Amino acid sequence: MEKKRSNIPVIIVITLAAMFLVGITLVGLKMIKKEIDYAEKTEGKYHVAYYDIAPNKVDEFKKNDKFESVYFSDGLGYAKLKNSANKEDLFYVNAMTKEAFDNVALNSLEGKLPTNENEILFLKDKEGYKYKIGDKISLKVGQRKDKDGKILTPVKEIYDTTDGDIRDYEALLKDAKANNNQEEIKEYEEKLKAAKKEKGISDKEKEKTNKIENAKDMEYTIVGFVEESDMTTSLLSMESSPLITFSKSEGFKGNITAYTRYKDLTNWPKITADIIGVNADGFDKYVHNANNYKDDSEYDKILSEIHNGNYKIGMNRHLIEYEAKTCFGKDKLYIEVVIGTIIATAILVFIIVTVQKKKRRY
Repeated sequence: MEKKRSNIPVIIVITLAAMFLVGITLVGLKMIKKEIDYAEKTEGKYHVAYYDIAPNKVDEFKKNDKFESVYFSDGLGYAKLKNSANKEDLFYVNAMTKEAFDNVALNSLEGKLPTNENEILFLKDKEGYKYKIGDKISLKVGQRKDKDGKILTPVKEIYDTTDGDIRDYEALLKDAKANNNQEEIKEYEEKLKAAKKEKGISDKEKEKTNKIENAKDMEYTIVGFVEESDMTTSLLSMESSPLITFSKSEGFKGNITAYTRYKDLTNWPKITADIIGVNADGFDKYVHNANNYKDDSEYDKILSEIHNGNYKIGMNRHLIEYEAKTCFGKDKLYIEVVIGTIIATAILVFIIVTVQKKKRRY
């Protein structure tokens, strides 16, 4: 009887310790789940987006066994609105599959998502446009080329920095004119002129790059509105405003984006480096913002490799960071609680039993 009574405090200590550990674990994992939910809501559920994929490369992404899932958007081309007073405004039409719509972040949606190729999402509160749901719009959709005659895409606009200053000053000048700020208008007109002179790009050449070639007349019905910031989170864009229509899951035509979720995030930098064709160690340093480069030339070399890789990429860093901290994924965090509690309790039992044995010896 005395022996049983002496075990009661031990049992109470183990129980309280286990409850404490469960509580601490639950709080920690709840915080991780909250961060994961936030990342999915603001950025989307994908881990890495691969841009400007050729149609004949789509199957390689579909069959890659490193991916848990992959879904696509199809870049149909640049567009200008027919019969619009804003003739200089450029748009870029993207067609998303149902799977892509389900997994990218479009939180500001007003209306509904497109369900066929004749429906489209327009920009909410786009200056100079007063459309409503149900309105029809006519677009001329086609290609743009840079000053060297190469086909442009929104991704190439961003990563090709040869006339980056020009784009920046054009955007600033547009804002200054919208605000009727004469001082800034004069400042940015001068800076824009100097930048064009430095880059050797004339107004005539710039006008040529804004010209849409091989254009097709397309008519869409507006079924919803989304804020531009929402669209550009998942669809890179610089000089053009993105519009989104529906795409079937086959027969892609344009500059395709693959949104991928990895099965295992343990070694995701190496998997990504292999796909884009760059040095895995260098890419690992880049994605983890490491400061242990030998010198500036090593850093420049890594950036150059990434810039000239097989594909440009967009990383959902926040989601990757927090999902990598879980073993079974967000929806199975309870498994980690159970396993962690069992392990911690077993360790406590072992420690307490060992202490009790030592006491009996004395």
